[in-house]
Amino acid sequence: MVLAPADQNAILPTIINSEGFWAAIGVILGFGLSEGSRYIRSKLRIRNLKRAMVEELKSIKYQILQKKETVRQIISALQQSKIQSGITIRTFDLAYKKYLPELYEHLSLKERNCIHTIYEHLLLNDELLANYEKELGDDLLRKVTKDPMGKHLSHLKDMLISYEQVEKWIESYIKGDPADVLHVEVLSKNPQAKGKRWVSMKSPNEE
Repeated sequence: MVLAPADQNAILPTIINSEGFWAAIGVILGFGLSEGSRYIRSKLRIRNLKRAMVEELKSIKYQILQKKETVRQIISALQQSKIQSGITIRTFDLAYKKYLPELYEHLSLKERNCIHTIYEHLLLNDELLANYEKELGDDLLRKVTKDPMGKHLSHLKDMLISYEQVEKWIESYIKGDPADVLHVEVLSKNPQAKGKRWVSMKSPNEE
């Protein structure tokens, strides 16, 4: 049955004045406000987690300076046929381990690659430094190589190069322009390069 315009006009005030109508409006508004609030909180949290990651990297920059000095001292000792402990404070990694899983989908491919490569280089170096004294002692005892000290000296010099490269990656991330550490842009522009093995630790912009 189709209502006449006059009847429709008479029903509309009745609907508006009914408790059910305003209850429905209240539910809709409540849902909208709740979702809007949740969205804003989520955005703020992601922004804060990203900031925490950057602040941790800033702290790590100063750690690297100390670690490089430790490595130089070990190298100097080795060159005098002395063994110095490589134990240092482990790299700060709270933000990396705790927040990265939540941040992952909110980071670009370059950001993810850069942050992951930075921390994995640093954590690997931590492990190598922590085990350095024992491994050198074992090599000297077992005489596995003709020049154990020369072998470890070479590894330590490579570690210094690694730290210097990581410093550049950290700086690029802090500035908001993360280095393309895995050469994603180069590979996307030149598919034929996918079969090549990348051995340089430099980003394409530095080569």
